[in-house]
Amino acid sequence: MEQATRVQIWGGMDLAVNVLAIVTAMFGTSRLTTRFGLTTTLTVVPVLIVLGMVMLAISPMISVVVGLQIVRRAGNYAVTRPGREMLFTVVNRDDPLTIPLVGPVVEVISWRMGKPELDGFGLAEVDGQEYLCHGFESLLPVGELGLVGRHNVANALAALALGHAAGLSLVTMVETLRKFRGLPHRCQQVAEVAGVSYVNDSKGTNVDAVARALDSFHQPVVLIMGGRDKGGSYQAIEARLPDKVRQVIVMGEAAETITRALQHIVPIQSVTDMGAAVRLAAETARPGEVVLLSPACASYDMYANYRQRGEDFCRHVQQLA
Repeated sequence: MEQATRVQIWGGMDLAVNVLAIVTAMFGTSRLTTRFGLTTTLTVVPVLIVLGMVMLAISPMISVVVGLQIVRRAGNYAVTRPGREMLFTVVNRDDPLTIPLVGPVVEVISWRMGKPELDGFGLAEVDGQEYLCHGFESLLPVGELGLVGRHNVANALAALALGHAAGLSLVTMVETLRKFRGLPHRCQQVAEVAGVSYVNDSKGTNVDAVARALDSFHQPVVLIMGGRDKGGSYQAIEARLPDKVRQVIVMGEAAETITRALQHIVPIQSVTDMGAAVRLAAETARPGEVVLLSPACASYDMYANYRQRGEDFCRHVQQLA
């Protein structure tokens, strides 16, 4: 009987879920199961620090300690490769505080947002392009990743290290990274209409998430924000607005708050609902630009949750098309 492989990742839910989704796509959904509603093969446990024998930092920008277990059979929580009883640990060399002390029998596989170690994963410039690399081997130009954003480059490298530890082929993993478009509501590419890209980042419910989303784009952005204000500062995005955002469209309970905070930096217009926001964005955006829904707010003033808000955005974008 074929032995299934199950992967568990501990860490902040929003961080772990991105790597989880990529590794799931690499494995293929026929082999794994989930317990929180994703059609994936992995389980995420939302705690910040776990004392375990395997640790991984999901992102070099945020020091979150997570644990990984690859389990070959029910009840066996040893970390193994399929067909081998060797423990391994996957580490982020950019974040040394998260690297565990392990014995000589434990295999260490590393990744970093820079030059990789000999059997590790990282980045290197080849013929003027930045590539994902395994040691000296160039795997995929960063520009050909199906996901957008620098944080997703880090997620891709972490996923490559995990998949490599589990015995997946580099060819399979690279093809997955080229095709995989990410989870809904997390910088999800919805459509391109009249040369304008529409991106659904409804899960961006705080200002830091909006800042990360804006860092994903080199093109000018028409930014849709608003909802129920969380009472924080908008300072984290102020410095990014002059260079990245040409227009802000606000809606919901936080519309006036956002307007007061940002109107001295960027033009802002207020609308009553998502349909009006998408229509105004379509009138405002120029070919080659991005319309980004990244609200920086909770959704509960107008929607049941961020998923419903994102679906409403997608529906109105599809009506444009």
